Amino acid sequence: KREVSIMFSDIKEFTNISETLRPKDTLLLLTRYLDVMSRIAQSFDGVVAEILGDGLLVYWNTPDAVPDHSVKAATTALAQLRA
Repeated sequence: KREVSIMFSDIKEFTNISETLRPKDTLLLLTRYLDVMSRIAQSFDGVVAEILGDGLLVYWNTPDAVPDHSVKAATTALAQLRA
């Protein structure tokens, strides 16, 4: 057994936002968001396990060992907020 860090991130108020956009613009927003957020997570050794609608499920310290995984998870979350 090992300790892991898990993070879920998504777009706040995505349903309300998507209702005001054309489908094409919603797809562009979602594609860009998921690309940027995935790259940020991966840059801190996170593994994007699933894309769930407008959200990402990210793991650290599984399947491979990641030193300081909890710090990297928290740093990822802060970096995503700034992006």
